[in-house]
Amino acid sequence: MGLLMKLRNAVRRFAVSAGGNVAMSFAIAGIPLLGAAGGAIDYSRYVSARTDLYAAMDAAVLAGTKEYVENGKNSQNAVAVAQKYFNQSLAGGYQFTSQNIQFKVNATGNGIAAYGDVAIATPFLSVVGISSLPLLTKDISEADAAIETPAGGADNLEIAVMLDVTGSMCDDGSGPCTTGAKISAAKTAADNLVDLVLGPGSSTKNARISIVPFSNRVRLEADGQGGALTQAITGLAPKWSGYESVCTSGSGSGGSENAGNWSCSASSVQYFNNWKVMPCATDRYYDATASFDLTDKAPGSNQWLNGHDGSRMTVSGDSSDTKPTQYLGKSATDPAYQWNYNSDGSCADIDSADVMMPLANNATQLKKNIDALSAFGATAGALGTAFTWYTLSPNWASIWPNGSTPGNYSDLKAPGTQGSKKLRKIAILMTDGGYNAYRGWKEQDIPTVSTAAKSLCSNMKTAGLEIYTVGFNLNNLSASEASAATDTLSKCATDAAHYIQANSPQDLISAFNAIGNQLVAANLRLTK
Repeated sequence: MGLLMKLRNAVRRFAVSAGGNVAMSFAIAGIPLLGAAGGAIDYSRYVSARTDLYAAMDAAVLAGTKEYVENGKNSQNAVAVAQKYFNQSLAGGYQFTSQNIQFKVNATGNGIAAYGDVAIATPFLSVVGISSLPLLTKDISEADAAIETPAGGADNLEIAVMLDVTGSMCDDGSGPCTTGAKISAAKTAADNLVDLVLGPGSSTKNARISIVPFSNRVRLEADGQGGALTQAITGLAPKWSGYESVCTSGSGSGGSENAGNWSCSASSVQYFNNWKVMPCATDRYYDATASFDLTDKAPGSNQWLNGHDGSRMTVSGDSSDTKPTQYLGKSATDPAYQWNYNSDGSCADIDSADVMMPLANNATQLKKNIDALSAFGATAGALGTAFTWYTLSPNWASIWPNGSTPGNYSDLKAPGTQGSKKLRKIAILMTDGGYNAYRGWKEQDIPTVSTAAKSLCSNMKTAGLEIYTVGFNLNNLSASEASAATDTLSKCATDAAHYIQANSPQDLISAFNAIGNQLVAANLRLTK
């Protein structure tokens, strides 16, 4: 016998056996009390089902859009994938009185949309005449105007975008370049994302975006302007004076995706006064254990990021506070061998325009920074991944300027308004190659760097971040490098639907459009 029937019978038995006006009045009064108690149970089921429904629709639309973008925009196949993914994802065993979710190509032709109606049965509230509650209502006749899918909205949205600006993004595969098929597509894709999220009419009113361009290094400040931010992250002072062994005659070149063939044939020791810090950072790495740091700890004592040359010389040889005993540059007999300071404070292998930008809601400035990007250098993917996390981490609140402070992790689980979350943190990781550099050093072991990146992603997801990954033109890599890159990106993504392989410049633009549409759509509700 069901719980509802037992409760009804209990009320009936009480009314019959107790007799008298008092007993009957109590029994009648118990009906709304029963409805209230049962209503709480029905409402709890409603909230749970609504959350699961939106999550299933979001996952299905992402899976369908991925199929659509990657496989020739075959709408029939994409819709079938979305429907299958939805059916698999919505496995809560809910008792729906109606469920008519369908999928189609959205009105802009760049992805898949979901629409329809769903209602859940309310066995307890049926006592007071409410037999079901709508989870989603959208007439099928209105679907042509619906280009978004409701899923996982948030009052506040933080999006960090990692952009590959390495030499392979240039038409010649080496660079530097500011235009070309791949780098131009990356700029357009990122610009479109900014417009979708922050443009007029967007539903994401409290959204901010950070931009993290990366090659061998991540640039913190412009050439010659290394100061407080570089010092806060690396512990390196803005100026250095001392004796340095410098090359006076050399040949060859560097700056490409590969190590180059630079060699020095003659050098001398000279004294230099007030050399400027080179305002770029490299991986947080400890020589004593030969290991990356894979957390989002704030930089500081014994947890600094390394400087331009992969060390923190002449302060320390790695991310620790361990003081070196030689190569300090304090005398001509003990000259420094460092590449963290030079006369003009300029970085190598990453253009002066490629300054990372912490969270901001100024679409004009974000797009200005994106449009200025220049590509060359190697692929320090673990570093790019780490900095993407840092721009979203509340542990770095004291590092970033006012207006760029990330929200607390606790807000990711806190309820927002109208059934939404209080906060979502989104990382978008885009690369066109295997991760082959760390600490600023090129041609490093790809599995080593990739393993570090995957571990960082795992920790990011544990912290509550949602990760999209986009593999760009990986089909043109060698088999081994493509396999490594695909493995890294697919494992970094939140799930299979969050990994998109874009085989052409137009596919890259479509992939970012699809992600942007999903993020914006999450803050819209297809309800009347």
